Amino acid sequence: MRCKDITIFDDLPHENQMSFKEINFSFFYLIILCLILGFVSCKPKVGEQTYDASSPYISSDNSLKLFIKSETELSSKAGLEGKTLMKLNVGDQIYFKGDYSDFTTPITIENKLYNYPWLKVFHNETEKEGYIYAGHVNTRLSGGSQLKKELADRARVYFFGDRLIKKMEEYQKDFNNVGTVKELETTFQKANTLREVLRRKIKQVHDKEESLDPFFEFKNQFPGFEVERDQTGSSIDLLFNYSTWKELSRETSSNGDNTFFEILLAANNQGVEFHIPSWQLLDETQIHSRLGKGIHANLLERIKNYEEEFDMFSSEINTIKSNIIKDIVEGKSYWMTKESVIQEIDNILDEEKQLLSTPHRVALEARKKIIEQFEENNINMNMRNNGYSD
Repeated sequence: MRCKDITIFDDLPHENQMSFKEINFSFFYLIILCLILGFVSCKPKVGEQTYDASSPYISSDNSLKLFIKSETELSSKAGLEGKTLMKLNVGDQIYFKGDYSDFTTPITIENKLYNYPWLKVFHNETEKEGYIYAGHVNTRLSGGSQLKKELADRARVYFFGDRLIKKMEEYQKDFNNVGTVKELETTFQKANTLREVLRRKIKQVHDKEESLDPFFEFKNQFPGFEVERDQTGSSIDLLFNYSTWKELSRETSSNGDNTFFEILLAANNQGVEFHIPSWQLLDETQIHSRLGKGIHANLLERIKNYEEEFDMFSSEINTIKSNIIKDIVEGKSYWMTKESVIQEIDNILDEEKQLLSTPHRVALEARKKIIEQFEENNINMNMRNNGYSD
């Protein structure tokens, strides 16, 4: 049966009347418009969790396929107190839609410490939804580079804390934007300050007997430094990579900063800062002064020339000079013979060179007399030959 057009609003003028058919079309277009607006409004906002839809690991509902890398459990809630919903084995697939726990949990998995949050996931085969610890997920095989970065960021915040991370980020920004010698000098001073803060953090972690692995994991956060095990092997330290700083000095128009880092390289005998400076030597039992080899005199002369030509890095230069003089006047064991040691002291005291201030000259004169009577003063000489004369 064919429906007749039904006219409504008979009391309106004819041109304003609408048929039922016309109303149907109007509603149809209105619905289409709503659907379009709804689709647009459902698009992710800036900052929301999204993934590359072209990835083979992204499902039609924008969830990320993940693979389990170590045996774990699907839990009813985030944290260690959740009820076990099912076991998950290596290679099992789960889907992550972007929901994290608002906290992290330090857990050791296969001898590696993680500080990750918990992920809300869905297991397709059983249609179970729950939480797993993010440390059990293989982000490399999952195409989850974004997820890996987010987990690393959360672990970094957990380990270092917001305030320290802010200091680290400010330092990185300064390091990467050095353009003048003043900027380089300021950044180097900030590096020294940051290192002291990080050393306190290292001590705190070490005293708690927690893992120091995050310092290696996030070592790119400390440009200009190397993360190294200390001499005992039980802790770590941040050591300046002077070769990197020397490269950075090429960004400026001054030769002073380049010369400064060359002095630092000579004081360390290598590109990376060492616990023992070049004017000392460590054997199996103790540290010996290498006075008598010419190293002390050479560095003091280079420092004198630097101070006469440049007015920068003054504090750092004074520290190096003080450490060299301290090794001369306070040493208890010398690698070279008495004759070699006295000869280098005389070289340093040469009035024509004027390497030292008057107080330092007086100290070296007194030390020379003590070394001349080294046996009576309980000083070891010629330790390269175990103390025996050549």
